[in-house]
This record gives sequence, C-alpha cells and structure tokens, in this order.
Amino acid sequence: MMNNKRRHSRRRWLHLSAKKTLITIVLAVIMVAAISIYGIIIVNASNSNPEKSQTQRFYTSITVQPDDTLWNIADSYASDGESHQQYINAVKSLNNMTDDTIYSGQNIVIYYTK
Repeated sequence: MMNNKRRHSRRRWLHLSAKKTLITIVLAVIMVAAISIYGIIIVNASNSNPEKSQTQRFYTSITVQPDDTLWNIADSYASDGESHQQYINAVKSLNNMTDDTIYSGQNIVIYYTK
C-alpha cells in the first residue's frame, strides 16, 4: 500500500514537473517571438523615411573668426529641420560651454549633415 502511494506521488510530481517545463518553454518561445517582432517593427519604422535614413552627421573643428557668433555658425551649418537654438545648444554641449560666448582664435567642435 505504501509503495503504491509513493509511485502515485512520484508520478504526480513528474507530471507537474513536466507541466512546469512545458510552460517555461512556451513562455520563452513567446518572449523570443515578441522581441523579434518588436525588432522588425523598429527596423521598418526607421527605414520608412529614406530621406532621413541617408542623412549623416559629420563633426569637425573650426577656428572662431573675429566676427563669428554661435548664431552665424548655426546659420552656416544647421540642417534644414533644425532650429538655430537647437544647433547652438548642441554645439555648446559638444564643447562643454556654459554660455554663448566664443572668442576669436578659439577652436570649437561643430557638426554638419550631408
């Protein structure tokens, strides 16, 4: 009688263990599928505007000339979709600047797009 209970208990444990394993595998497959689908959506979304995906940003250093201001540098280098203030803030960030003051002879890093 005791042996029979042990066998039944062991079978039940194996059955539950198999169920847990199956559930774990199914959840893992669902997660992988969801991540793959999400990745495909992101890639397709980034390629949906071919004009933007071909634009590249290039960085260079320039020497500030006597009459230069961040505003006229932005006027020369900011892209069409970017405001002068956005460009100036980005250049200030690139050069660890806290204000808009630049000096003749100073080298600053700027960017431009192609």
